[in-house]
Amino acid sequence: MVVLGGDRFVQVLGAAVDQAGAVVAGQCGQGGYGAAACTDAVHASVLIGDLAATGHSLAPQYVRWQTGRNREQLGREKLDLVLLHNPERAHAGDRPALHRAILEAFVVLEEEVWRPCT
Repeated sequence: MVVLGGDRFVQVLGAAVDQAGAVVAGQCGQGGYGAAACTDAVHASVLIGDLAATGHSLAPQYVRWQTGRNREQLGREKLDLVLLHNPERAHAGDRPALHRAILEAFVVLEEEVWRPCT
């Protein structure tokens, strides 16, 4: 299994991962987006206001954008696994909001499963 660490790691890994039987994983919602990912997400309008400031998001638009970014960086049409990184940070202290955020993230991930390959 390959787990993505950061943008540079993904870029280096992308070319090397194209092996038969490789399982490729991405991650979404991570704490501390990393400067490049956060800047790119803000420019793509998927992280705005408080979402950009918190360093963590499970917002559907961000999860959708991040999985697309992971696929593009790895040169793959599908990811085998996506990790929702530290979901408890999305709504610290508000379990009902956290459960809604996780559900919404999984709806997006389910859409990814059924997204047609080009």
